[in-house]
Amino acid sequence: MVLGRSPVPGAGKRRLRDSLGDGAVDVLCDAFVRDTLAWAGAGPWDLLVAHRGPAWPLAAIAGPRARLVSQAEGDLGARIDGAVSDAFADGARRVVVVGTDSPTLPDALLIAAFDGLDTACATLVPAVDGGWVALGIATPLDGCLDGVRWSRPTTGADTVTALRAAGRDMVTLPPWYDIDDIGDLRRLAGELRGAGSRRAPRTAAGLRDPALWMSPAGRVPA
Repeated sequence: MVLGRSPVPGAGKRRLRDSLGDGAVDVLCDAFVRDTLAWAGAGPWDLLVAHRGPAWPLAAIAGPRARLVSQAEGDLGARIDGAVSDAFADGARRVVVVGTDSPTLPDALLIAAFDGLDTACATLVPAVDGGWVALGIATPLDGCLDGVRWSRPTTGADTVTALRAAGRDMVTLPPWYDIDDIGDLRRLAGELRGAGSRRAPRTAAGLRDPALWMSPAGRVPA
């Protein structure tokens, strides 16, 4: 399941927008979504896209294999919970949730997140900044993420604590990273030089544009 925002102008990535401006970040957000849906839709699994914002841009990008659902109201935990419930109601046996902020998340970690559910109730790919980039679930969440504090360095630890408190045993996988600020974007640009660009070709193309790295004031951000 890809949980994300429809790529419409001006939406999301506030910290990057403060540094790079709306135009550049709109291009990147669109590329993140397109690259994520490309590899998510190519794997040996069904694809559910749980979106905020209008469905039509995502329907055209995700292709005919994908099912689209609107995210529920509430905080991120409630939105994840609702989308996971939709997936199980639609016949899923296992669900792995990813966002669109890790466009180079390797297939090996996605497969491990699914495979870990053979023996555990949940799997987690932590984010290097303390959050998480993928969450695998063997049964509906049923509100067990209600106490998680989102968008904090403790989000990953909170998620593990909440799941274990609900009696869900966990498999924690190797970490990956997501894109929140200029430092993350520079790491992504480095990864996407050369052969790495095959995982996220649209993002790689956007990052090769020198104009991207100029702030609205005309300076390369520190």
